[in-house]
Amino acid sequence: MKFAIICLILTTGFMTFGWTANQDKIIDSLVNTKVEREVDLSSQLVKISNTITLENAGKSGVSSFLFAVEPSAANHLSFIGAMSKGDDDHDGDSESLEVARTTVPEHKESTFFRVTFKELLRAGKSAKVDVETVFTHHQTPYPATISQTEPQLVLYTGNVYFYSPYKTTSEKTVVKLSSSSIESYTKVKPVLQSESEITYGPYENTAPFTTEEMKVHCENNSPFLAVSSLRRLVEVSHWGNIAIEENVDIRHTGAILKGSFSRYEYQRDKSGANSVWSFKACSLMYRKFSSANIVGRHLDSCHFGSYLRRRKSKDGWQSRSEVCTARGTYESLTMARNKPH
Repeated sequence: MKFAIICLILTTGFMTFGWTANQDKIIDSLVNTKVEREVDLSSQLVKISNTITLENAGKSGVSSFLFAVEPSAANHLSFIGAMSKGDDDHDGDSESLEVARTTVPEHKESTFFRVTFKELLRAGKSAKVDVETVFTHHQTPYPATISQTEPQLVLYTGNVYFYSPYKTTSEKTVVKLSSSSIESYTKVKPVLQSESEITYGPYENTAPFTTEEMKVHCENNSPFLAVSSLRRLVEVSHWGNIAIEENVDIRHTGAILKGSFSRYEYQRDKSGANSVWSFKACSLMYRKFSSANIVGRHLDSCHFGSYLRRRKSKDGWQSRSEVCTARGTYESLTMARNKPH
């Protein structure tokens, strides 16, 4: 029995599958009394952790709140998740909260998510929630081309303030970088730079939907590796074996190499700090690379960084590989009892 599973990994664009277009209204009685943001720029991803303390200043309970993403970042959003952190009366264990895509007719330019509380937030009470967001392709190589020995500089554009449909009483943002080498950054007082961190705030009484462009130009030599497409073939054998074959197109989306490439310098000094040397995979039996034709067995990671250098396109270095695994059917197949075949 053989069947194919074909999927496309989006390297750009906002992933809208699985989210229904509901409609909500902004509840004016909700207030962000305290917001602490951590913007992690230490890798190719932009990871933002928002710790929000919400107060219900109204006269009736509310079951959910709205989390907004500014228009400039919405197309880069890859993941969003929320966790509860207890309330004013006690600190409970963290619990995941339901997150659903929604819309607000009065603010069609923004992207909204409805986060549902575990319990009704009663009038006069507060709740603490952690909202995690991850953005892809939100750091731009700047300059776009570099020589083999130059460090990779990137430009991040975000918002100094917490973008929210509610008033924010107090907020602070900490930007974490991969190194202390910073070319420039937006200075909106109070702001403090220390080593590889930039702290914005605290800011008081921020109005809803406030935006102030934040730009950070810094060194980031993390490998910018992207899977542009993935085709998976799964073969289930009646003889107790499952074979999985994945055809992967991988592309380096960082700064493009300027000038000639020296393999001698690359092997001797490991020049090219932002180059990709390996990627992780589980229980691999063998691999095939169209650009290098390498086969390995029982390896946990595949070292192919130098082979990415063999193929060049206007978008950067790329490679196509065939990754194959094998496992026993007892690990993945179960019998469906009391169900018609």
